[in-house]
Amino acid sequence: MSNVFVFTIDQVASRRRADQVPALLKELARFDAVIPFTRTVGDEVQGVVESPTNAVEICRLLMAENNWHTGIGIGGLKPEDRKLERSADGTSPSFALARDAVEAAKKKPGRSQLAVRAAESNTSQPAAERLEALLGLLNGVITARTPSQWKVINTVSHNSTATQVQIAEEVGMTQQGVAKSLAASLWRQELEVLPLLEHLFREAANVKTH
Repeated sequence: MSNVFVFTIDQVASRRRADQVPALLKELARFDAVIPFTRTVGDEVQGVVESPTNAVEICRLLMAENNWHTGIGIGGLKPEDRKLERSADGTSPSFALARDAVEAAKKKPGRSQLAVRAAESNTSQPAAERLEALLGLLNGVITARTPSQWKVINTVSHNSTATQVQIAEEVGMTQQGVAKSLAASLWRQELEVLPLLEHLFREAANVKTH
C-alpha cells in the first residue's frame, strides 16, 4: 500500500447556513484525485489525493473559504480501494485516520480548523505533528484577512506579471494601499512557506522526491 492523503471535510455550522457542499465539490474537481471528492453524508465531503502539491493547494482553498473543518489522514491505501468511486466505501486505515483528524479539528478553538493524523511509524507521526502545527499557523494568517485584502490578493493571483500600479488601478486603490494590503495580509510569507509545507506532507507520507 502506498501512502496517500485522505481529506474528510465538514461544513461549519451547517444547520444555520446554506449547503456549501456543491460549490466546494466544483472547486475540488480540478485536483487530480485517487478517489474523487464526493459528499459522504449530510454536509461532509471526502476524497483521496496522492500528490503533496495538491494536498497543499486543497488546504489553502479550504482555509481561504473559512467554512470547513478539515481532517487529513495520511496512510496506506489498499489496491482495491483505488478502484472506488466513493471514498466512503473504503476500508483502508487512512480513512479512519481522517475521521479521527476531522473530529480533532472540530474540538479546536476557532471557526474552521485543520488536524492531521498519520499511520504509526518512527517518522510519520512526528512529521504529521509538525505539519499540523504549520497548517494551524497558516490557517490563522489566511482566515484573519479582510475582504479588502482578499480583493488585492485575488487580483495579484490572476495577474502575476502586473505591477502594483496596475493592480491598484484594477482594484480602485492607491499603489501604497496595495503595498500595505499585501504586507498586512502576509501574502509573500504565505508563498515562501509553501515549499516547506509540501516537504512536510512528503515527509509525513514517506514520499520520496524524484
